[in-house]
Amino acid sequence: MSDGFPRTGNELKAERPGAVVQSGSIGGDVTIQQNFRHSPPVGLLVLVLLVAVGVVVAFLVLDGPRDRRATPTPTPTATPTGGGLPPPAGTTPAAAGNGTPSWAGDVRMGPGGLDLDANPAVPGDAGADIRKDHYTEVAPGQGAVAVEWPGPREPSFEECRGRVAGGSDVLLEPQVGGKLCVRTTEGRIAAMTHLGPDETGRFWFAVRVWDS
Repeated sequence: MSDGFPRTGNELKAERPGAVVQSGSIGGDVTIQQNFRHSPPVGLLVLVLLVAVGVVVAFLVLDGPRDRRATPTPTPTATPTGGGLPPPAGTTPAAAGNGTPSWAGDVRMGPGGLDLDANPAVPGDAGADIRKDHYTEVAPGQGAVAVEWPGPREPSFEECRGRVAGGSDVLLEPQVGGKLCVRTTEGRIAAMTHLGPDETGRFWFAVRVWDS
């Protein structure tokens, strides 16, 4: 389309936006300058990208999962050994294994029997733990236990205690030198050795009694 103005030979039409047409003399050189928009350097873009990636990675590593919690290590507790502690209430300490000697001596049995819980033993019917029954026999008193001990030696506390745990003989006929184990009505343990009858027919015994 013509705008009504005459065109000279040195005028050129700009075909691209941003192009500057410089007029010159007829027949002279014509210079066309292109104005380009300046773009940021590529190296700067790469640097910014690397910094951004580094920040994201550091955040993920330091922050971690939101629900992660450190599990506390339980503090070890010492197990009580009981050393130096008193026994619990309501318990009784175990008795000594050998028993506690109460008394020992030779005793003549009376017509009724012997009370071995007395110190020393007392002849008579009252509280008799071993009593005379017929001429050559003896029997346990009420609430007592009496058994013969086999063997020539005198039994120990432990041996007699184990012996009477099996029950009582009804009648015993100890020979001279024979041994008896007795558990008294009060729970004492006694070892008796038959020494023989005296001139009146009463039995003599060597007696040893332990508190158990």
